[in-house]
Amino acid sequence: MSQVNLREEPAHGAVLPLDDAGPLGFGCYRVSATRSAHAAAMKHALDVGCTLIDTAGNYMDGQSETLVGHVLREWSGPVFTVTKAGYVAPALRRELSALGVPERLLSPRSTESYYSLHVDVLRASLRLSLSRMGVDRIGALLLHNPENARVDTSADDVYRQIGAAFEFLEECVARGVIQCYGLSSNSVVAHAGEDESPEVSLPRVLSIATATSGSNAFRILQTPCNLLERDTAAVMPPASTSVVDLGRTAGLTLMANRPLNAFSNGAPVRLTGSGEPLGGTEGDIGAFESFRLLIATKLEQSNADHAVYDFPLMRFFRDSWDKIHHPELVDQIFERQVSPFVVALCEGNVPGDMANAVRRLHAACRSQARHRMWHDSADVRARLAVEGLISSDEDLALQACRFPLTQGFQHVLVGMRDAAYVDELSPVLMS
Repeated sequence: MSQVNLREEPAHGAVLPLDDAGPLGFGCYRVSATRSAHAAAMKHALDVGCTLIDTAGNYMDGQSETLVGHVLREWSGPVFTVTKAGYVAPALRRELSALGVPERLLSPRSTESYYSLHVDVLRASLRLSLSRMGVDRIGALLLHNPENARVDTSADDVYRQIGAAFEFLEECVARGVIQCYGLSSNSVVAHAGEDESPEVSLPRVLSIATATSGSNAFRILQTPCNLLERDTAAVMPPASTSVVDLGRTAGLTLMANRPLNAFSNGAPVRLTGSGEPLGGTEGDIGAFESFRLLIATKLEQSNADHAVYDFPLMRFFRDSWDKIHHPELVDQIFERQVSPFVVALCEGNVPGDMANAVRRLHAACRSQARHRMWHDSADVRARLAVEGLISSDEDLALQACRFPLTQGFQHVLVGMRDAAYVDELSPVLMS
């Protein structure tokens, strides 16, 4: 089996101790080295006192970690940086292939993404992450949503994989490559779990960590917590304690993610904003028709055997262009589906009128999504006010970000993609 080696000599460089990291972390889920505004926002966050950065190898297919590296090269102070491994995005998959890591170690999760907790994959992922960030050591590496490994194997095998991963991570701690390690999970529970359940049992994970080493390097649990999703702070049967209380008792540092992006009745809700709808107006209803006509014309000019609605993407936009709930989902659809479709249809030479039509449709879909999201959020704000969870006298985003800190979390991770948003949330640093 291929062996992917990290450095053998001890690592060097200043990493802020975990216990000294501030309460507000800069979340890097949708930031990229290709966007100057994202770099400016991260730099500003560091300037105003943010000392915690959270990223992952699969975020923006590595461009998130690359941005972290660009910013940290110009920053002289210590920072606690967290990255994650488990998902195999295209860039890491190419790296694994070049290293000779067998494809059979990867389980497909989508057309673009695979998953693996195998030690060879984790080793390569960490090495690539360090290279992107231009460092030889970081604060922590987390196993990224290990519940994903449960899709095609037994619960016992998943915990066996976690145990093997912890042994590898202990080696990384001993060599100074990471200060500590942990888990990031969307479905962690405080009971033993069931064999048929995809949930991650915190008691079983803690038992594995204790059996692996007495160094206490398993230090971090990251999981969602927001004003609508509060289960981790509550006692959920059959458990006799909460995830938060169990984690704190075990000495874990708890990091809350998604404080502003919640789900209500299965739909995404943005816990921010007040007053006017974020999008201002409803989407441009003529945008899709203009796009459709250009696609039809292109098909006719190419003597294609297909009609416009033979393509699933075109049927999707015909039926649902104004029903997408979140602007970020709109961006993903255009980046991953619309752009490749148009480029392929135009054989790599997209004319100006087609490019303009795509931009117009993108803007229309995004505007409509923001409009829908604001109305959904307005309903939620009213409900939260009635429940006494928020006050009408303070900005909702601030209250939402402070909420996990009142529930036992030590840190809250927030995506802040422009400097103004950093300023808006900077009071959380004083919490």
